[in-house]
Amino acid sequence: MHPNKDLFVDYQELKAPISVDGIAGNRSAVGAGLVPIVDDRGNVACLENTLHVPGLPSGLFSLTRANKQILVRVHKMTGTCVENPGI
Repeated sequence: MHPNKDLFVDYQELKAPISVDGIAGNRSAVGAGLVPIVDDRGNVACLENTLHVPGLPSGLFSLTRANKQILVRVHKMTGTCVENPGI
């Protein structure tokens, strides 16, 4: 989920808003699309079907969704490294 529509590629408005409950209270997703993720080496991967939720304080990254779409390695000492050798 991300609040900034400008980050989306191939953006599609939803036919009906989807209610999203969470830390920021009740918000509505109004669109979805691809959101590119760039690592520190300039490699780009895209998360598909990312929800556009205006009003979120910041974007939310799902390791579960990323793991299904790209290779995700979690290093206990340094945090999370998103990496896909094929990109």
